[in-house]
Amino acid sequence: GDHHSQPTHNTKMEAPEYGFVIGSIALSALTMQYLSVQVMKSRKEHDVKYPALYHKEIDHPFNRVQRGHQNALETYQSMLAMTIVGGLDYPIASAVSMVLYCLGRVVYQHYYAQASELRVRGSPIFYIGIIGGFVATCITAYNRVSPLLF
Repeated sequence: GDHHSQPTHNTKMEAPEYGFVIGSIALSALTMQYLSVQVMKSRKEHDVKYPALYHKEIDHPFNRVQRGHQNALETYQSMLAMTIVGGLDYPIASAVSMVLYCLGRVVYQHYYAQASELRVRGSPIFYIGIIGGFVATCITAYNRVSPLLF
């Protein structure tokens, strides 16, 4: 028979397109590290000593940088899971969603550091990423359970 008719990968994670998912996950690890480094730099610049998580002044520049990182950590685990799972059936969409999430997080922290009200400049970018990851994950779940339902 024709050896080209059968895919060379046994699982969806072995599909070449899943490499984009893996790459986007690596990018997300670098993004989280970048956000963390910004907090370390700001801690040093503003002399905020450990173990204090925040400066006593509520809208202090350090607190805004810290919140930019903290806010990312509040959604990162679910975004990571959705990228892995949604990427099984929708690798490109899931990888793009993660890249948007990462870009949005960097933009969010960058503008939040300048002024609290500017953080909204990053929100639409990372929310598009979260929504994309969520939709891909839900459809991937539906693809699995639909034979049982219908």
